[in-house]
Amino acid sequence: MSLTADFDLAFEFTMKEEGVKKDAQGNITSTGLNTTPGDPGGTTNFGFAQKSNPDIDVAKLTWDEAKTLAYSRYWLYAGCDKFQWPENIIIFDTCFNQSKAEALQLVLAGTTGNEMLWARLLQYASKHPANPAFTRWWLVRVLHLRVYILRTPHA
Repeated sequence: MSLTADFDLAFEFTMKEEGVKKDAQGNITSTGLNTTPGDPGGTTNFGFAQKSNPDIDVAKLTWDEAKTLAYSRYWLYAGCDKFQWPENIIIFDTCFNQSKAEALQLVLAGTTGNEMLWARLLQYASKHPANPAFTRWWLVRVLHLRVYILRTPHA
């Protein structure tokens, strides 16, 4: 399988937002394993929520497995390979963090990356999770994505 350069950039961004940490040499120091009470996805690792992925044991995922799964279950599934930068990373991260349906709503909401980011902010702002801290982190995630897009050269 040949992963595109845009996918590699999108995956790196999304993993960082999901709590994956690397040292200066690129070695993984934390997989982002999370068992936060109240998280609607349950246990997550490399951003993969156990409730959304009952066919795998997310606690045992490796970086390479997570990357392969992200490519097939999110990048290709949401059709990111049919979009250009930065729309493809916005759709990918939205699909990964929210859902394919919400990612596709962004496509209907606008044709530019900026229009899609505004639509994503509106999606997040309209949610009422049990824990308001999630809403704050979701909004910050969109701001991080905007900065990443502006600062990252792509393929």
